[in-house]
Amino acid sequence: MALGSAAGIGVSTASNVICIGMSEAGADVSNTCFIGNISGVEVTGVPVVVAANGQLGVAPTGLPLSANELLKQQRVVQELKATTERQAAVIALQEGQIKALTAGLKQQADQIQKVSAQLEASKPAPQVVNNP
Repeated sequence: MALGSAAGIGVSTASNVICIGMSEAGADVSNTCFIGNISGVEVTGVPVVVAANGQLGVAPTGLPLSANELLKQQRVVQELKATTERQAAVIALQEGQIKALTAGLKQQADQIQKVSAQLEASKPAPQVVNNP
């Protein structure tokens, strides 16, 4: 079924396809529904859900998809995003500090190795005493 100018032009052999809206081409896939001018359009109101049998409706109050619960979840997501961004900044700073500390430790290890080599070289050669 197609409703709208040029609706359903993308369907040739599929069955049970619904295309609603001007130039909503749909797809050649059976048992599908395409409605234009919905995706990406922000509106206010009550969220709509699709039941397992395909019926549209609103979520019962108290379920996770109620309007109030959805707003709460959006606030939590925003807070989590902000926290993640702050943590990413701290991690970047700590990575820089770790690199600097690693470089400093490497320099110290090199110096210790040089001093150890100098000490080894300055040790007097062992002498053998022959007591008859």
